Amino acid sequence: MNWRSTTLRFASLVFLRQCVAAAALLTCVHWVVRSQVYTSAIQTGEILRQDLLSVHARGGDAALRQAVAQRSAGDPATADAVLLLADRRGRIVAGNLSAWPPAVALSDRSHAELYRVGHATPEAMLLHVSSLPGGARLLTGSVVDDETHTIRLLELATPLALALAIAFAALAA
Repeated sequence: MNWRSTTLRFASLVFLRQCVAAAALLTCVHWVVRSQVYTSAIQTGEILRQDLLSVHARGGDAALRQAVAQRSAGDPATADAVLLLADRRGRIVAGNLSAWPPAVALSDRSHAELYRVGHATPEAMLLHVSSLPGGARLLTGSVVDDETHTIRLLELATPLALALAIAFAALAA
């Protein structure tokens, strides 16, 4: 085989361009899916947080306690919601977690795997902490187990898709 052949150089160029295009496409798909999945979960958690903060602003601590207890009691509309209200001493007032998670930062969004009350296995969650007047803390979030599973499947399928793309690019070249 003559490595200086124009045909061989053109075939190599076609092969490389198809491999780069496939890798770029798979990377973009992964990024878009991951972004959409987590953006949706963050928005759901933020809507819940804003709603509970407005309940607190209108009715105070008692109204917030009641709203958190009601929403964490198995309401189908908030089945994937993560809620926890703790007083200024850190004691749990209401919610569907049995304790304040030690790995969760006190002022930012975080990702954690925690057990909700009534669930036998830990679940992946996106969480947000809000400090309330008087030192109480409100933890809100959304379970993202299904989303995390989807992303893992996508990450497992990507190398196979890239291998197929390379094989097809070799055939085309």
